Amino acid sequence: MDKKLKRSHNFTAYEVALLIALVKERTSEIECRKSDTDTNKIKNEARAHVCQKFNSHLKQSICRDVDVLKNKYNNEKKKYADEKRHLYAPKQNNLRSNLGRWASSKQALAALQIECFKKEHDLKLKHAQEKLDEFIRLQRLEFEARIRLITNGNLPNDIQTKINCSKP
Repeated sequence: MDKKLKRSHNFTAYEVALLIALVKERTSEIECRKSDTDTNKIKNEARAHVCQKFNSHLKQSICRDVDVLKNKYNNEKKKYADEKRHLYAPKQNNLRSNLGRWASSKQALAALQIECFKKEHDLKLKHAQEKLDEFIRLQRLEFEARIRLITNGNLPNDIQTKINCSKP
């Protein structure tokens, strides 16, 4: 009991496709519904044949035995059946589920509209703040330029004429 079975490598997509193709060649024998002694013997021979062909097609050192291939094929059949069932499942068409979906979609739409409104408001606010900052920066530059002119004694003509006109 101390020995654990070592887990074999995962099947590649090529190996799965090869297994399904080989089983399809012997489907009538492997998929037979009967389970008497003679039929089971035929099934085991067909599985052994599939296993032998499967291992001969692979050029790797990994050899799969009959039980592993049988389990993998059965698992793939189950996956296919589940996918098929979900694909062709009848759609629920009762009023309660439709109303629930409609209400939840309406709530989601309202939440999305609120979020969009907030983002638009934030963008407008940001744009207005940027315009105000730019206006303040330009006013500051103009003010600093006038201060430099006044301290240098070079007044612009409009300020000089105002000073001259205001003298009595």
